[in-house]
Amino acid sequence: MKVGSDQSMEYFRLELRARLDKEFPQGNFYKRLGEDLDVIRFGHAVLTIERDTGVTRGKAYEIAAQAMTIKAASGRSLEREFQRFKRLCRRIGYVPHPLQSMGSRPCFSLNDLDGRTSAKSLK
Repeated sequence: MKVGSDQSMEYFRLELRARLDKEFPQGNFYKRLGEDLDVIRFGHAVLTIERDTGVTRGKAYEIAAQAMTIKAASGRSLEREFQRFKRLCRRIGYVPHPLQSMGSRPCFSLNDLDGRTSAKSLK
């Protein structure tokens, strides 16, 4: 809703709109929490799929994205999302569980974020 024309000789114009994220004192805190939870859900799903099925991490990205109905432009964007998960985990000091607020304990360590080493790399 706008009161006043876009071009006018008046000094003031009244405008009613949704606030931008940068206009909140701490940014849009609740939006950021929601985005962080989505990243945690995706990252935890990737680690769980990789552990339970034994597939490679790239294939686990695709399976997790399909399960969560994430539409990504490429595999690279899924990889970036997982990198964001890794940064978040390192910042808080552990790998959180998506249902942590309901009492679930973490089931992965920070070492699991780097991936499995293959038999070839050990030789």
